[in-house]
Amino acid sequence: MSPKHLVFATAAGLAAMLHTAVASAQSVGAPYQSRDPQTCPDRSAPVSGPMTAAIARTYVGCSREFVFMQRIYLIAGMDLEIGRSRPFQRSDEGLNDVDPSQPVFPLRGRILTFACDRVRDDGSNAGKNCDVNMTPKATGQCYKTTFGDWTCDMSSVEFTTVRRELPPPK
Repeated sequence: MSPKHLVFATAAGLAAMLHTAVASAQSVGAPYQSRDPQTCPDRSAPVSGPMTAAIARTYVGCSREFVFMQRIYLIAGMDLEIGRSRPFQRSDEGLNDVDPSQPVFPLRGRILTFACDRVRDDGSNAGKNCDVNMTPKATGQCYKTTFGDWTCDMSSVEFTTVRRELPPPK
């Protein structure tokens, strides 16, 4: 097989994998009868100037909505404040691929999150497969990576289950 055919075969294989990945990504919420987790394929904004609360809210949603251990976690509401930027400091070294030449923006607020189980095959938990949790004192940060993408995340070890057996968000 010539190198040209190898490249073609690889490109065709990648296209097939991408199609499969996109198709499965569009149905992540189906086993939970919920909407899919938020995704952020482009995290370049803002290209210059300070991070805004609206953009940070979107990026936090992309970081905090996911499937883990047969549960889907989806944000139902978020109050977010963004602090004044500060320079990179030694304690930021644990941030994934942080660019030390760029400012870091502190975040604080509260997050209301759905944590939903899969709907059972018999449907017995359909429409009541979610708990709603409140994280009243979430903190975090927004920072640029060495690839020029923004990462924003908030978390806290303190949360309270507000309601149980609710339908998932659509």
